[in-house]
Amino acid sequence: MLNEQHSETSRSVEYWYSGGVGTLRSFRSHEGQRHCFQTGQQRSGHYSSQPDRSSGQRIFKDKGQGESNTHFRVSKKDFGWQTKLFLPKMRLDGRYDMAGRILLIPLSGSGKIFIEIDDMDILLITKTRLYEKGGFTFDNVTSVRVQQLNLTRVRTYLDNLFNGRSKEVERSTNEFFNENWRDFYEALKPLIIETVENILYDVMSTVFHLIPANFFVEDIPTPQQLYGPRKIS
Repeated sequence: MLNEQHSETSRSVEYWYSGGVGTLRSFRSHEGQRHCFQTGQQRSGHYSSQPDRSSGQRIFKDKGQGESNTHFRVSKKDFGWQTKLFLPKMRLDGRYDMAGRILLIPLSGSGKIFIEIDDMDILLITKTRLYEKGGFTFDNVTSVRVQQLNLTRVRTYLDNLFNGRSKEVERSTNEFFNENWRDFYEALKPLIIETVENILYDVMSTVFHLIPANFFVEDIPTPQQLYGPRKIS
């Protein structure tokens, strides 16, 4: 477990991701910092959809080429959705400031850090609130929650460990983390999951404020049809 011995800024990490900016509170970053989220490849594609009459849901499948794939299941009850997302590689780059313990090893220092995750399978639950703009229905993403996360490998490197006093100890400590990557991942799993949630929330909320929900679900109701007419006080 990550054992903090000082204030919460003792494990401050800043990240940036391609395509936008935001705040990753799980790593105690702050407004104005850059955040990083890389999937390791460029790709494009399109989606097909079909209704699932047994569950009252609509299923979307990513038909793009490449190793990544995405599968959406949209609820006809509230038009939130469940997403199955596969990323062959995710990399987080940033800076850390640490004073505490990981896997019982006392650590201190500040510097650059990266965490690479291979073959990440994510099951997401996204909640939304419909709203109308310009004659179209849009999704206001209110929450993104990781329900399940599986992976096959984690690699990391923290430079300037122990404030650069011994490069050999720094190298051997990083080797230990990578040899025991499952334990390292379990120690940081809550932070990694929260980071993924915040990144995907930021991406989704930006995208779905720009692209009408009608483009994804042709028969989506208007907010008035789903929630009833607005009450005027």
